[in-house]
Amino acid sequence: MKKICPRCNSSFECQNNNILECDCIAVTLSAEDYQYVSNNYTDCLCIKCLNQIKNGTTAFAKTICRPSVITQ
Repeated sequence: MKKICPRCNSSFECQNNNILECDCIAVTLSAEDYQYVSNNYTDCLCIKCLNQIKNGTTAFAKTICRPSVITQ
């Protein structure tokens, strides 16, 4: 299914009806990153954005937007 990433507005193919076929299965987010995505977006993100979040590209934004997020 075609979707628009709510973070970067790029178009991507989402396979949420068959998760093993979806690109996002290859990205493992930390508990903190998963919480950040859950708190800030209501739909799937593209693989590029998931990788940026995983690699800490959004660390500054997370600090400002979600200062109370606690990792376990």
